[in-house]
Amino acid sequence: MSPTDGKAHALARLSLYSRIAFHPTGRRVLVHSDRKFLFVPIEGGPPQQLLGREQEGMEICRGLAIDAQGKRVVAAGGYREGGIKDPKRRVLRIWDLESGQEQVFSIASYTDASWSFDKASFAPDGAVFVGGWGGVLRVVLPSDPKGTVSAETLYAGYFAGFDLSRDGRYLLVWGTRASSGSDGLEDLSLFDLATHSFRRITTHGRRLISAALDPSGRVIVSGDVDGVVRTGPATGEEPHLLLGHTSAVGALSVSPDGRRIASVSDDALYLWPMPDVAKPPFHTQPYDELITKLRALTNLQVIEDKATATGWKLDIGPFPGWKDVPTW
Repeated sequence: MSPTDGKAHALARLSLYSRIAFHPTGRRVLVHSDRKFLFVPIEGGPPQQLLGREQEGMEICRGLAIDAQGKRVVAAGGYREGGIKDPKRRVLRIWDLESGQEQVFSIASYTDASWSFDKASFAPDGAVFVGGWGGVLRVVLPSDPKGTVSAETLYAGYFAGFDLSRDGRYLLVWGTRASSGSDGLEDLSLFDLATHSFRRITTHGRRLISAALDPSGRVIVSGDVDGVVRTGPATGEEPHLLLGHTSAVGALSVSPDGRRIASVSDDALYLWPMPDVAKPPFHTQPYDELITKLRALTNLQVIEDKATATGWKLDIGPFPGWKDVPTW
């Protein structure tokens, strides 16, 4: 059966999976499973093992990505919170998919024993961004296979996640400088890598769990501990609120065309239309205008009713029809 028939399909039975990444062609998925890196064809068929052998020191993979040309893979071993104590394990593994050649680059001199990977990503210029416990680094790989990397710390803290715009110019970082519990992450910053500047974004709150950029790098989407998804301009104005989740928003993604937002939590996976961030958010309108707008969108209203247990009831009135059909 083809995966294009609209149904979910089990492509392979794997154990101890850690990370996955789509090949740019969309025909294969790279999966880390039990020290092995496997290409799984989405049209069906047996998985193909990358390099044909298990990878020592890769019991867990926390960073896995394929470059935009589909020629190189980066993988980073991950460990639980508390860091990678052995500096020999604070490395990036780069594989050339055409030749099968493996290169291992140490970032130990740019990190300490508290560092641990959570994500890795290729930039269009070939640099590799890595983030996790310890912050976010931009790592420049050497042209000489025997050379050493150079790295720049863009954010230093207890933990940080990141997202890179499609053109590689903008980097969104969300993190915390101190040990964080269930209250989320308090820092949200947008870095302009071309001008070596950054802007701190304060309008998305201080209880963040996840965030993402739209492909243009001009819109920021965030999810917080309380289940609120916020979408606003990268310049930091008040964001639109997307309400529906009842638990923390663990991950976000924006569609390649920038028209949809996917958000996931313990309760549900939601797909939202991208709000027009050039317009004022719904909740910032003056009270009278807000009520008028709400009444124009629905024939439902909550009215007082002392005969009910709560003192209120939902009244369903006649629906007059929309003068202007709303877009969601």
